Amino acid sequence: FTTGAHYRSLALQKKGSILLKTGRQSEGVALLNQVLREYPQTQGAYMALQTLDGINAASITDLLRGEILYYAGRYEESISILERYRRINPKGIWSKAHYLAGLAYQYLGQHEKAIKEFDTVIRRFPQSKVIGDAWMAKARSMQALGEDPATLYEEFVRHYPAHERALEALWKAAT
Repeated sequence: FTTGAHYRSLALQKKGSILLKTGRQSEGVALLNQVLREYPQTQGAYMALQTLDGINAASITDLLRGEILYYAGRYEESISILERYRRINPKGIWSKAHYLAGLAYQYLGQHEKAIKEFDTVIRRFPQSKVIGDAWMAKARSMQALGEDPATLYEEFVRHYPAHERALEALWKAAT
């Protein structure tokens, strides 16, 4: 009945919670876990996570938990969970974990730590899906520290001239 992720996640979260309250445990748990997997960037996912944690029924990775916590504004918790994810998953999706931790540090105003996380993505995971986002986020943190990120944007374009964010980087380098 809706295609908007935020509204849909809230509707499904409410439905899952009602299923739990009416004794339809397995259906409710399945629906709430679906919300976590399909809509991690929404308030509905955070509410579903709280409900599932209350009954010890969240079946997700720490990477997904860290992402949900990040988008819910629970930055310190997100960083902690993402660090745990990296410790116990030697072959996990570390690039996304470092990237999300960097964003969390950025929102906490800890730009040096954020840059360190983004640099890890840039150096160790150059083919990652979040590589362009990591470069752009690093530039924002540099700017917040009073540095001019123009050379960083230019360097990104030299390394990734065909990347979908290359034109954006050139524009930002020029302004």
